[in-house]
Amino acid sequence: MKQPIRIVPTRLDLFRELPAGTTGVEVGVLRGDFSAEILTTGVEKLYLVDCWQRQTGAYELDVANAEDHEANERRVRDRFKDEPRVKILKGFSLDVYAAFKSAAPNYPDFAFAYIDAAHDCDSAYRDLRAWAELLYDDGVLFVHDFTVRPEAIRQGFGVVKAVYDFCEYNSWEITAITEDEWPTVKLERV
Repeated sequence: MKQPIRIVPTRLDLFRELPAGTTGVEVGVLRGDFSAEILTTGVEKLYLVDCWQRQTGAYELDVANAEDHEANERRVRDRFKDEPRVKILKGFSLDVYAAFKSAAPNYPDFAFAYIDAAHDCDSAYRDLRAWAELLYDDGVLFVHDFTVRPEAIRQGFGVVKAVYDFCEYNSWEITAITEDEWPTVKLERV
């Protein structure tokens, strides 16, 4: 039965709802600012996944693609070098996912995956499908930039469609959405 969608003030509030001691993955790290916030919520282990390189194709218009990726990677590595709860994995989302999958059964199962990588519909959908496979049965997906704001559309965002398609074809549902300027949704299995 479909649950009502809760409205939550911020994405950090969603993470505060997680049980203490969870393990999760953040896919799309950029500068690591939100990673640091996630760590304030009682997360025991956080895997950070980012390719930190300029991309072409559907992601090319995204403003995050114009960042200084080498500087961002250095910043993240410096920021978390003494943080034992963080493991940094440089690579494209699906490549890192495949490495975890091929290490089965020795890869960690995650309580959550936070998806904020390529924002075009196809990439977002593939990320959702892949990372959902590595979650506990009661694990949750968080998807950032769930918006149809004009600037998102100009940048080729297809996150909203990807989420709706993923939920429809994979027995998941949106259970919460944030009031952030760039909303995050929480997805749970039906």
